[in-house]
Amino acid sequence: TGISGFLGSAILRNLDINKYEIHGILRKKVDTQNFKQHIIDLSDHRGINNLINKVKPDYLIHLAWVSEHNVYWNSIKNISSLNDSINLYESFCETNGRKILLAGTCDEYAASKYKCKEDLSLISPSNLYSSSKNLFNMYVKKRLNENKISYNWLRIFYPSGRGEKQERLIPYIINEIKNKRVPTLNNSDFVKDLIHVDDCASIIVKLLKKKNPIIDI
Repeated sequence: TGISGFLGSAILRNLDINKYEIHGILRKKVDTQNFKQHIIDLSDHRGINNLINKVKPDYLIHLAWVSEHNVYWNSIKNISSLNDSINLYESFCETNGRKILLAGTCDEYAASKYKCKEDLSLISPSNLYSSSKNLFNMYVKKRLNENKISYNWLRIFYPSGRGEKQERLIPYIINEIKNKRVPTLNNSDFVKDLIHVDDCASIIVKLLKKKNPIIDI
């Protein structure tokens, strides 16, 4: 899911189309021949269940979630994304897929001046977005004892690069400088762990064959 989005497009660029038969779930058709397109909303649970049962994917990379800029943090749509994600996960498990990769967020961690470590750092979601993501991870870990489906929980930090929304930090700064304007930063002391989106995508593709369940990217 999310194959036409910022990170999903980068993952598609990193996948070997000669090695994998790639399917993408989208709300509207896109102009590409690189993967099989399935036009369906994740909220259509019956349709999603039928699709997963028909395709029977070996691997599933789930990225789609509410993502409106500066809105998603506390949008009520996070609850819908959580519900849709649980349905997608259960559907995948019923077809006995090999592995599912799920996009979490670095915002699940408590604010800290120290480097985050997957098994040691405090989990303390501060908004509805990160709380919903963390609840989904807790659900999957609980179900893991019953279905034995391998998974990765990807705590993604701050990808940047080609295809990024122009409202985000790096594109905004670049555009301001190109237009000979001085960028306005609300908090110049704020520290972000940036990663190029293609590096992030490359790591996710490599994790298709790796076992470590929770990983920071």
